[in-house]
Amino acid sequence: MCERVSFASIGTLRLDRQHARIQREFILDGGLAELFDMNHEAVSLLPTLAVITWHGHHRGVNVDLDTMCALSGVSRRRLVNGLGVLQYLGFLVVRDVRSTVAHIEWGSFREPQLIDWVYFPGRIIGSGVWSELTPVEHSVLLALAGVLRWHRIDPSEDGGATDWNVLDWLYDHQIDTGGIRWDIDHAELVPRAAQVPMTRIAELAGVGLSSASRAIRTLGEAADGGLLSVQAAAIGGNWYHLPSLIWDR
Repeated sequence: MCERVSFASIGTLRLDRQHARIQREFILDGGLAELFDMNHEAVSLLPTLAVITWHGHHRGVNVDLDTMCALSGVSRRRLVNGLGVLQYLGFLVVRDVRSTVAHIEWGSFREPQLIDWVYFPGRIIGSGVWSELTPVEHSVLLALAGVLRWHRIDPSEDGGATDWNVLDWLYDHQIDTGGIRWDIDHAELVPRAAQVPMTRIAELAGVGLSSASRAIRTLGEAADGGLLSVQAAAIGGNWYHLPSLIWDR
């Protein structure tokens, strides 16, 4: 097993200043669930590789395999299997594999015309939080990142039906970090927040309902609560929010 460590930087690359760009369509159209079904570790590796290699674009970069293991929380054997699956599906091309280093180029996953991206913060990986999560938790977090976009708050249009407990909760997690935005109609837009049924989360992540529920509990506690915030609701599924302190670019 590769040693699990935290990296603030790799060489001159500051992970806390990087973001992985993952196609939202890939998550919402079932691609993430299919990838998880094929190989759990491939899901764990996907954002890590995207963050580390982004500065290389299509030229590719040399990736230290032990570093990749440590950042993703996977063993060397499972790393090789995960890379093989990602290459088979066209996400990347692995060239010149040596005992400790592989040269990795990205494939069709980053076509420039696909502009609806999920931006996954490198600070989640560089802090070591990602390596401490399980593949199930990785898939659930990516599923939530895909489905949580903007929540529009405009009480003047809903006849007073706004759940003010939810509104207060959204404010508590946004105002201090400047996360509340305004649209042209002066309604408030809260980024990365929505009410989502557990069945939808499990479907997108490719996991069972009980596994998704356990993963969400763990994610809500990770990074001192900064990774995911959850507000219970009586009907329609819980409310979820990815806090701005970690998730804003």
